[in-house]
Amino acid sequence: MITSTSVRRAALIAALVAVPGLHAAEVAGVRVADSIKVGNSELVLNGAGLRSKLFIKVYVGALYVGQKAATPAAIYDSATPRRMVLRLLRDLDADSLHSALDEGLRNNHSPAELSDMQAQADQLAGIMKAIGKVREGDTVSRQGGDEFVVLLPDANASRAASVAQEILRRLGFVCRIGEHDISVSVSIGIAMAPDDGTDFATLSKCAEIAMYRAKQEGRNTLRFFFPEMQERTLRHVQLTGALRGAVERGEMQLHYQPQVDLQTGELSGVEALLRWTHPLFGAVSPGEFIPLAEESGLIIPIGDWVLRTAARQLADWLRDGLPPMVMAVNLSVLQFNLPGLAQQIASILSEAGVPPALFEVELTESMAMTEPEAAIATIDELHSVGVQVSLDDFGTGYSSLAYLKRFRLDRLKIDGSFVRDADSDPEDRAIVDAIVGMAESLGLATVAEGVETSGQLEVIRALGGDAVQGYWISRPLPAAGLVAWLEGWQQRKSASPCCAGQV
Repeated sequence: MITSTSVRRAALIAALVAVPGLHAAEVAGVRVADSIKVGNSELVLNGAGLRSKLFIKVYVGALYVGQKAATPAAIYDSATPRRMVLRLLRDLDADSLHSALDEGLRNNHSPAELSDMQAQADQLAGIMKAIGKVREGDTVSRQGGDEFVVLLPDANASRAASVAQEILRRLGFVCRIGEHDISVSVSIGIAMAPDDGTDFATLSKCAEIAMYRAKQEGRNTLRFFFPEMQERTLRHVQLTGALRGAVERGEMQLHYQPQVDLQTGELSGVEALLRWTHPLFGAVSPGEFIPLAEESGLIIPIGDWVLRTAARQLADWLRDGLPPMVMAVNLSVLQFNLPGLAQQIASILSEAGVPPALFEVELTESMAMTEPEAAIATIDELHSVGVQVSLDDFGTGYSSLAYLKRFRLDRLKIDGSFVRDADSDPEDRAIVDAIVGMAESLGLATVAEGVETSGQLEVIRALGGDAVQGYWISRPLPAAGLVAWLEGWQQRKSASPCCAGQV
């Protein structure tokens, strides 16, 4: 145990979340807290006891709940956080510890109760086995859900990393539920005493921050805490809070990037791109706030606002006499998986008075290929209401050509990473050539993204690309700026029929 008055070298490993430590009553010489704080919740001790195996004291266990309960069923049904803590009383191998835990559960619960907690017991057992030989003073703790914490007194960074790696190995797996493969991932944060803190609460917070960093960087990984993380985590929390109500406060805006037909030089469409200007943080990059919106679920109401705003803007342009153009809107994976998406978009377009044929949704390869059969069904539904569908960032993901043939797509968008050096790198030029040729064979149009030079544009034109977008044509513009750009573009085009070099 780590307290403010007795600090030794230690490692705190948080698997998903770390929670504060124990203080107070005593069981078999181990101090057990009457209450603990988990996040913003104060948990009370519901029970504590000693587990022995063949007359050998193995561990002291304690259960904390939001409100004391007399029956296991009441504890299971509680919506408040819960925490189970095992404090080791002797060195022993992990299998022996698991056996003692399993025996203790079986002796104190009915078969039905054991069935309810089996999955959680298996997770806890996996963590104990990952630790290897557990030592006197080690603590293995489970908070409600899939949240665990491990305290290793006298552990150096090497042992902490070794234990964490073994936890990753044992708990990261793929299981099949029905027709679906479900991937189980683990994110681990590690804090070290005394460098990162001299009390359990501080260490737990540092481990939690490091854990969130691991989660943000792709899961199934571990990260040690370092001070710079704290500032980034604070910004993460502040931005997530600021996102709530950002639309209502008028901080969100759509900018529109023109897409130009290479054959005619005419404006063929625009891509709607979300921008956020916060009064304190200033312009926040979509690369920063979009993942936050997805993590928090705020992408659903924000995405709905984007769809409605883009549809109304296109309707306004058409009424003002601008030439017909396709409005392309990016969908998040959460939006794409919403039941009734096609009907929702159809309703929005009908309300705005926009022909569905002039509206396009953009998907990424990863979105389409995560659940390809479900993606095929959703794409078919979108086509049934007349909406176009494009595949964004093509070439950077893992599309199966077999599925690509089955997706009823209208356009492929060639990723800018291939376009960037297409006029100087033979390999990138060959990739673009292959994508254009494949699209043509499948009856799909192409849009090359990230065109920033006349050389890049001419390569795309020479290879048979259909349309381009990028800074060489125009940066993303607010609605009024797009109208002004179009007027200037038409004037320049009338003077020279070729769109190359016009901007």
